[in-house]
Amino acid sequence: MINQTNNLTAPLGAAITTAAPSLPSPPRQAPDFQQVRSYLRTIQEREALGQFIKAGWSPQELAEFARDTFLAPGRAYPTATSYRYAIAKGADHPYAVETLATMRAPGYVMPAFDRPVPKRYAWDDPDNPEHTPEMKADVVIIAQLMRARDATRRNLPLPDPDEPIPRSLWRRCYRIRNRYHSLEDTIEIQGLRGDDPSREPEAAPPSEPALDHTDSFPKGRRAAVSRMIGSSTKTTKASSEPKDYEWDDPDSPSYSDEVRSAAYTLARGHMNAYDDRLRRPRRAPDTPIRKGLLRKCVRDLYDADAFGLRSGARRP
Repeated sequence: MINQTNNLTAPLGAAITTAAPSLPSPPRQAPDFQQVRSYLRTIQEREALGQFIKAGWSPQELAEFARDTFLAPGRAYPTATSYRYAIAKGADHPYAVETLATMRAPGYVMPAFDRPVPKRYAWDDPDNPEHTPEMKADVVIIAQLMRARDATRRNLPLPDPDEPIPRSLWRRCYRIRNRYHSLEDTIEIQGLRGDDPSREPEAAPPSEPALDHTDSFPKGRRAAVSRMIGSSTKTTKASSEPKDYEWDDPDSPSYSDEVRSAAYTLARGHMNAYDDRLRRPRRAPDTPIRKGLLRKCVRDLYDADAFGLRSGARRP
């Protein structure tokens, strides 16, 4: 009645202000069992909470288990829904038993109740912390080779190796590198070894050596990459000693042209079957074949005694 009198005696047209409702601040510590009991709605849930208490769970352990079970989007601490989902599993659930054993292991430190959720990265994200330094270095080399190849095809200056790599190109190069076994296989199959063979090389001035893709790298990296992938402008001296071939090397002179042709045909069949299994277009007939796949095909021919490799002759 007093409030109504005060409101009536207020001047006409005066604005009546009301305090804005304040949002509840997030709790800084795990609630006790009495507070958790207020989150529950049914008798069965409260009886399940009693099982956790009888099993010796502490409020902090129950809060961490509720957070692992369900964490609402945008929240940094378990809510009432998190507790209901966790308690619905039961104290004898295998996940609950495993979680309790982990938290009570020697050396375990209970994390904070209210803490931010760690960021999740895509598998091909350049910032993904799971990428090893070796993989990142391979991706950088592949990206620089691809940019140098594109610049060579378009008769443009070679790009600066210190220029940052766009994220889209990094993701593409990472997926390409992840598809093959090693950096050398990636460079060989993607046609990044030396200059583009489909383009006529331009004559270089007598005083300057011909350029290849590795010329845009720093001196230390250029030496390392050149040793691995080679350079199309350098010539190798013929060795006076004969080359020692492995027994399953398709380039071994002890194998006939029929054996080599069969190995290449079998390898093409493996590649086509792999492309069909992935439901993607088959690779072109002139796509380079990995040396490891060719050697596998030679071993398959030997095991099948094709062309009398096993019965008619010993291993070279």
